[in-house]
Amino acid sequence: MEQNNIQLYNKYRPKKLPEVVGHSATIKDLQKRSKENSLPKVILLSGITGVGKTTLFRIISKNILCMDKDTDGNACNVCSICETIDNEKPNNFYFEENGSNLNIEKVRELVEQSEVKSFSKAKAKVYVVDEVQEMKKSQAALNNLLKPIEKEQKNVYFIFGTMSDKDVPNAVKNRCTTYKLKPHSFEDIAGHLYKICESDTIQVDNNDKADVLLTVAENSYGS
Repeated sequence: MEQNNIQLYNKYRPKKLPEVVGHSATIKDLQKRSKENSLPKVILLSGITGVGKTTLFRIISKNILCMDKDTDGNACNVCSICETIDNEKPNNFYFEENGSNLNIEKVRELVEQSEVKSFSKAKAKVYVVDEVQEMKKSQAALNNLLKPIEKEQKNVYFIFGTMSDKDVPNAVKNRCTTYKLKPHSFEDIAGHLYKICESDTIQVDNNDKADVLLTVAENSYGS
């Protein structure tokens, strides 16, 4: 059952910015910047669990690294670089699920990697750290992370995630372009669930079935 659940949410995880549900202002700005190849070097995504931070981590990273983007700046989602990011494998793309795991040794290694020229097809590097506020528990690690952020190297990008931007140290937050992801509306969740049912040929053809979708949406609390 667990494996089936994993396949289901990956099956319907958006892979391009236009596919993302909600967050219209954020998506519009990121799409514009993707098209212009002007995505910020340091991004902070703030929002509750399940609001779409991990999805945007991947999409933004692919829009930076993909070598076969369309005219709107959207990644191809089929090349080896895109597959690497979807599978969260290190290769010009570094993903750390929780900032508390970044001790001083790991950060020093990360800083060294960021300064080494890439040997893969990608012309840039992307470092993603979720729950970045946890790094304040190690001031030494945090101080070392600030070095590459302040340098703003030409082809090095950082994307941070947090459930609350208020908890992120100002030393990091002040160097970020911040996007606050609000909880999804009841209508967005219910509507998207209905579209998934349609795509999976599950008929919602009576009030009882519709009520199930509405109950799930209502109890998702925006996640």
